Amino acid sequence: MAEVYDKAKTTYAGLKKKADEMIEGIARIGTNAEKQKGLALEAADEISRRVQTLKDGGKTGTAITDFDSDAEIKKLLSYIAEVQGTCDKLEADYNKIAADAKVTSAAMKSLVEMLDKEVTERTKKKDRKIAAVDSKSLPDLEKLLKEARTKWTELKDHVIEDPGFLITKGLFDKFVASAVKETKESRTQRDAQSEGDQALNMRVFTRKSGEAISAYKEIVASCTHAVASLRDNKIDDAKGAVTEAKKSLKTLLEVEKFYSDIIKRKNKYDIEAMKQGKDGQTILKTLAVITKNAEDAAQLVKAASSKVS
Repeated sequence: MAEVYDKAKTTYAGLKKKADEMIEGIARIGTNAEKQKGLALEAADEISRRVQTLKDGGKTGTAITDFDSDAEIKKLLSYIAEVQGTCDKLEADYNKIAADAKVTSAAMKSLVEMLDKEVTERTKKKDRKIAAVDSKSLPDLEKLLKEARTKWTELKDHVIEDPGFLITKGLFDKFVASAVKETKESRTQRDAQSEGDQALNMRVFTRKSGEAISAYKEIVASCTHAVASLRDNKIDDAKGAVTEAKKSLKTLLEVEKFYSDIIKRKNKYDIEAMKQGKDGQTILKTLAVITKNAEDAAQLVKAASSKVS
């Protein structure tokens, strides 16, 4: 009965190759679709800024048609139309792959059902002397069945079912409509939120917190140097050290205030979410250190300043 396994294995190899190509193709389409969506959002954001500028200049309106005579707005709308065109092509590509996937899925389903039936029958016979030869390839058939079922499920989940990344008709129009209706206050608030989100990126935070920690070390060193210079009656040297300490303190306080303000804008659920994540925990712990350093540094500089004044 080895020929049953060999035939099934050959059939699966061909179907697997097709399925893998489709899954990879859909993944590429998804990545590109997300990129296009991001580009459209950026363009809508620029429209929001431009509309606000026009409103500040006295222009009134509540729809994009009230502002589309402006050269910059016109250019941005044209760009969004190009992005939509790319998305339409991606949707067409997806539909073609999805259609082919249904054919491959049907063949995969037939293979899985055949293997499942074969495994079931051979399992029943494996302890019987009669037709015992059937059980020799049973482990191979079971393994092949598991692989085929897994690949079939993957094909359905990643290709045939709605992937969720396709750009639906009218989505970009909603982006633009929201951009036009945005107020100056909401724009300012969103910019602050965006700035805060970017600042809490670990790469950015590591750099900024590193500046604060270095500034604190420089303050300690400068104040220590100022005290030593005073003992040696080197007044000018001590004053210079205090001046350097004040510069470093300014840097430290700016970083501390910047991040403290960001954290204050977070609600309790955002803070709780940060506490649950590794990066969030690191940020909160580091900020606590920076805040303590800022308080200590301010006292050090104040004490050193009073001695040289």
